[in-house]
Amino acid sequence: MLARCQLISCNKFLTVQAGCIICSMDEELIKKVRSELARQGGLARAKALTPKQRRESAIKASKAAAKARIKRAKARKEGGFAADPKQT
Repeated sequence: MLARCQLISCNKFLTVQAGCIICSMDEELIKKVRSELARQGGLARAKALTPKQRRESAIKASKAAAKARIKRAKARKEGGFAADPKQT
């Protein structure tokens, strides 16, 4: 699996193999590479799952999101403002 990102400063392409250590690139390029690898992994996973498995995964994610919303709402109601989901 390879990810290809374009260096904006000099029109060169950088090809990075998945799982390698990236040490001399700027933070923005690292974010682009990770994002591309995550996108490819998500597409591969979606392709491998059956429709029933995708449905179950979506239901599980929906329930988790609803639980987080309820938790934030309760925290706001009790006076402890928790608008950022990372704070809960």
